[in-house]
Amino acid sequence: MYMQFNQAILDSKQSVEDPQYPGSYLPLWSIGFWRKIQAVVVAQNDWRHAVGWLENEAHNSLKNTPQLRETAHY
Repeated sequence: MYMQFNQAILDSKQSVEDPQYPGSYLPLWSIGFWRKIQAVVVAQNDWRHAVGWLENEAHNSLKNTPQLRETAHY
């Protein structure tokens, strides 16, 4: 697939066809856009996991942790 993409650029192509939707053409920059979105989704999932861990630890702790939780959220 990567080789086909490189050849398309060399052939001065300006769009790619989405194989799931035949006849739908997307601009070449959309490939980079979706790669960046994928990285954002991964970071968001990591963040969600970290916040969940923090809230679980705060809930299970016997210490006064509301201040810790508020500080970590902001």
